[in-house]
Amino acid sequence: MNLTIDICKQTILFFEHIFGHAYPFSKLDLVLCPMVRYYAMECAACIVFSENMMASQRMETLTFGAIMGSTIMIMHEISHQWFGNMVTMQWWNDLWLNESFATIISHLAYEHLVMQKLQPTDPINVSADTQETPGWMTFC
Repeated sequence: MNLTIDICKQTILFFEHIFGHAYPFSKLDLVLCPMVRYYAMECAACIVFSENMMASQRMETLTFGAIMGSTIMIMHEISHQWFGNMVTMQWWNDLWLNESFATIISHLAYEHLVMQKLQPTDPINVSADTQETPGWMTFC
């Protein structure tokens, strides 16, 4: 199964559980877009990723740190589907609170979904089927 789709599905299920509220939209589009100023930006039911950030590296060349950073970024943007898209701050001067919460909750999700499953002696293993599809250009 595609790594990106798997991360999205697991993250959505995790957030539904801890927030006690179902995913608020009927779909989640992941879009790879050239000339995006930021690494990623969420909209309701859509996350846009920078082509420069995501497309240039193949899975077999990624370091553990790069995979971790990309995974946390996906989780961060997915958290905004609840806090930022479904519930929005009254004014821009409170945006820091929204971003801070998304950062904290994405690290909590990463700790729960990824780090607790790895044992110190386990090698990082990427299956061959994830190397064929860029992943960032899929829908989940």
